[in-house]
Amino acid sequence: MNIHYGPLLVVLLSSASFIGQPSFAQDWGPIREKNKDSVLYIEGTSQKPDGTNRQTFTATGFVGTDHAGFTVAHAVPAEATDTVVRYSASAGSRYAQKFPIEVITRDDGLDLAVLSLPDVQSWKPIEFGESKPVPADARLYVLGFPLNSDLASGEGLLSNLRGPRGRWQTTLPLNYGNSGGPVFDIGGKVIGVAAGGYDDARLMTVVIPSDYLRPLRSLVSAALERKGPHFAWFPFAKSVDDQQATEVSEVFCLPEGKRVVSFTPTILSKSGQDTRLISTTSVPNRPNCIDFKAYVAGKGVERTGSIVVENKGRGWLSGYVAVYGN
Repeated sequence: MNIHYGPLLVVLLSSASFIGQPSFAQDWGPIREKNKDSVLYIEGTSQKPDGTNRQTFTATGFVGTDHAGFTVAHAVPAEATDTVVRYSASAGSRYAQKFPIEVITRDDGLDLAVLSLPDVQSWKPIEFGESKPVPADARLYVLGFPLNSDLASGEGLLSNLRGPRGRWQTTLPLNYGNSGGPVFDIGGKVIGVAAGGYDDARLMTVVIPSDYLRPLRSLVSAALERKGPHFAWFPFAKSVDDQQATEVSEVFCLPEGKRVVSFTPTILSKSGQDTRLISTTSVPNRPNCIDFKAYVAGKGVERTGSIVVENKGRGWLSGYVAVYGN
């Protein structure tokens, strides 16, 4: 079964007539009205450095703070040595004025990314809820920009709390372009992020619980700090599934020609058994760089025999390293 991200065409069947009085569904209208200007239409282009092999793609995101937004990482691929990627976004409509945005940090394990929003207007942050208390069969509502559509909505149920990699399995009608859109509970709070679905299971879609955003939300301020000629704040967000544990390492560097004088790691958020910072050290023969090492472990699962009855929680570590040089 191959998973794709940003799926699904759902065919709604209706009958010409019904016996008895119709039942009224959840009225999602006020939630759409309140949050429509917080939903971002994201447009990306990638091309070779010489301008050839140009491709365009679209996704959805949403405003999380006054200066930052969120989306799924797979919808905003990172630049490579042979590819230049640029992004722009508009709020509330794909036809509204677009502004350049940047992907300032990402966690590919969580499949989530943080977007820097330019200081050109007052952005309207969305209201977050907690995903952990949400029960199976809860009603869900999603906003996004599927296919070539302007802002569109959909509703469904949370059908399985323990989907692939700890995600939720839902019946939300997601299509290509919905990826990264906010998923609301009946109270109008964001309790998930639309991720995708399956090519061979058209009525099954995937949502990332909003609690998975915690490590990225905690470091937004650090991630937005601009680098100066003699200092830089390097944000990090490392995560693993409930049953995983791993050592992670990353090298952070000032511009060539600079020398690291001092550095200070700061942990802003962590979760999981034995998750910890191992070390932050200078890199031999690279005076402008430091080496960051950490250990990240999930909280495990509870089993009845071979059956998993509860996921105790993912492991994550997020924060930043402030590096000063001369």
